[in-house]
Amino acid sequence: MRATDAEIGQVLRALRMKTGRTAVEVALEAGLTPPVLLLKAETGQAALTGAELGAVLDTLGANFQILHLRLSGSDLDQAALTLLGTVAKLMEEVAG
Repeated sequence: MRATDAEIGQVLRALRMKTGRTAVEVALEAGLTPPVLLLKAETGQAALTGAELGAVLDTLGANFQILHLRLSGSDLDQAALTLLGTVAKLMEEVAG
């Protein structure tokens, strides 16, 4: 399944909103030129290159795996709890 530009934009906007930052702030930190490119990407009016997308995700404290999980509708909080539970069990096995 290939995500549309609009779907990627929606995820970027949601990730950005969680940080409480404006699109211009994120775009400038990510090195996007012009900064309005991020706003256009968030609304599906423009597509970011792989490098631009990676820079924006990095600025937002995310990565391509998180983007993929969000696009597939995965519950990241549940995924994180599952991962933490698995790590805790492995640590117990190693220590025990």
